[in-house]
Amino acid sequence: MKEKQNLISCRLSDDDFTTLCDHARELELSKSDYLRFLIRIPVTPDGIIQGINCISLDVDTVGHIYSELVRWGRHYNQAVKALNTIARQLRVGRIDGETTEELLKKACRLLEKTDAGRKEVLNQMYRIETLTMIGS
Repeated sequence: MKEKQNLISCRLSDDDFTTLCDHARELELSKSDYLRFLIRIPVTPDGIIQGINCISLDVDTVGHIYSELVRWGRHYNQAVKALNTIARQLRVGRIDGETTEELLKKACRLLEKTDAGRKEVLNQMYRIETLTMIGS
């Protein structure tokens, strides 16, 4: 990250300052980070510049994508753990065919859930890309 060398100050009315604080808090950003994001929105006197790739994600969409990625990671970790258990038990000769089959089925179910989560995240990203293309 670049070192921030420039300082700017401005005066705000109580209402504007409250709005700034509320918006930053809702997005879990500092007031400075919130203002930095606002500065990067490509705006002209006529409005937002058309044809510029500027994507704005609402908090719900970002939250949904984040939750899906976390769920995806959990399922993947559980599947790998099941596969590692099978491998460890095979090495020491303490696993029977029924247990092996049960653990492999569990791993497959978890990996299928992982794949479903991956597809959901991709669908969300394609939706965002499509909306971006329509807007430009």
